[in-house]
Amino acid sequence: MKSEVEEEGQVADGTVVEEVQPVVHGFVKDWDPMEDLLSYVLYRNIGWEMGDEGQILFTEPLFTPKVMFMPCMLNSKLV
Repeated sequence: MKSEVEEEGQVADGTVVEEVQPVVHGFVKDWDPMEDLLSYVLYRNIGWEMGDEGQILFTEPLFTPKVMFMPCMLNSKLV
């Protein structure tokens, strides 16, 4: 997505663009940027229209670590 923004010249005013990777090692790490990415791909590139969406099925690997879903567990173990 970063290259798309640069191609359109939207950062000509010197705005800093942060590159975000919502998927790390096959797991969705941060759902907010993932939602933004899916919105960009589905509505802008594929051409879905608001209110007339198709259907998408998301699955997760069978042995997904629970820490991926509960970041508070990771923080409590470090303290």
